[in-house]
Amino acid sequence: MEQLPALKPATNTTNNPTSRPTLEEVSRRFETWRRGRKHGSRIPKCLWKAAVEVCAEHRVWQVSKVLGLSYNDLKRRVVGTGQMEKIPTPAKADFVEVSMGLRTLPVLCSVEIESAAYGKLKMSFAREFDPVELARVFFGVRR
Repeated sequence: MEQLPALKPATNTTNNPTSRPTLEEVSRRFETWRRGRKHGSRIPKCLWKAAVEVCAEHRVWQVSKVLGLSYNDLKRRVVGTGQMEKIPTPAKADFVEVSMGLRTLPVLCSVEIESAAYGKLKMSFAREFDPVELARVFFGVRR
């Protein structure tokens, strides 16, 4: 009995047996499998394996979108391989300055408000303002 092309191991055009399949190759294999499958059948292990391998080169969200897979299912499988530690994650921003194109004026007052639920807010003002009203807005208190 001959295997469907989607279930055969990926053939590498580079003659390098250790190279991974490309996202396009895996996408074609998924399309072929989907055309010939019975409705409601599970994705074969070899296709999941190929999807996980592609995640070494691409982000999990990108692979899940292109292949039409559940992001959480794919991520769980990638994490299970230990591959997630190898994927660089963007650094978390500790500070974001928003100038909004306004010219710089001398600071008359600086206010810092912190809440466990809402985080930290630090603002500097060059004009007069009502700090109590600012706190009400930040904490969501209505008059």
